[in-house]
Amino acid sequence: MSGKKMLLAGLSLATASMAILSGGAFAETTDSSKGKKLKKQQVINLLENNDKEDSYLYIALGKDDQDYEGAHNYLKNENFKRNFKVIGEELSNYQKDNPDATEEELNEFFIETAKKYSKEGSEKRIAKSDGEYELEDYDIPKLNEYEEVLFDDNPKKGYWSIAAGVEAYDYTDYLFGSTKWPGGKNDAFRHAYWNITMVMLVNDQWADDWATAHELGAADYSKNNPHVKMDLHNNDEGRYKAAQDGLDPNDHFTDARKSAHELYEGGKLKYLKNWDKYPRDWNKLDLTRFTGKSSDYENDPRY
Repeated sequence: MSGKKMLLAGLSLATASMAILSGGAFAETTDSSKGKKLKKQQVINLLENNDKEDSYLYIALGKDDQDYEGAHNYLKNENFKRNFKVIGEELSNYQKDNPDATEEELNEFFIETAKKYSKEGSEKRIAKSDGEYELEDYDIPKLNEYEEVLFDDNPKKGYWSIAAGVEAYDYTDYLFGSTKWPGGKNDAFRHAYWNITMVMLVNDQWADDWATAHELGAADYSKNNPHVKMDLHNNDEGRYKAAQDGLDPNDHFTDARKSAHELYEGGKLKYLKNWDKYPRDWNKLDLTRFTGKSSDYENDPRY
């Protein structure tokens, strides 16, 4: 690993970021009549049945109010969106300068920084980039209610989860070209890379919980949905790869990309065969393991 300081400025693509974390991620590809949004108690029961009582998500759902209730509303602020990367730079620098800072201190710093850059007339700055391009703006996703719970419980960790999603979307879009997502091999890469990056920026347990909240909070969630099965598999493989490679916040997005390419070409990811022909017919979607090739990429890898 390079050991470089992890900066949000590592996002180096000029494409507009999309909502990888939005609750309706499957809306374009599944028959919504076959799935429905899970209620809070159903999610709690599901976590209990899977021995997840010590997870961030389970603990947060058990609270009447989160520690930073309403923090997710910053994501709707246009000034916050314009300064998204700058906020990440300041948070990253604060963590570097204060290695012994508590979780509460880190979250308080994030809230104060978010408040500062959400004010009308706040200065928009372009963060430094180590790449050829600058990513000047972000399309901040709309979180589902369970992602909102996690964000409000720990907004600093929530911020890095969104940053990981932005990086995963933009790099995958650059690598494979602007093609349709759900079910294809590029979608498998994106989910794996997203989870690799979340583990690097935060930790494995948080990445697991955020990815779980993302799936369970979808409007058309169903355990029988082949898209859900595919995403959960590739999410798991991504987190396992990050743990194997020992990624942590001292590493850089380029390190995470290298891990993602090794995983993609290692024969462990899965995609939905026939996804482009029958995107809405679950019975005709075949969850298939594949070995990716460098010839799948439209552009050269950047790591």
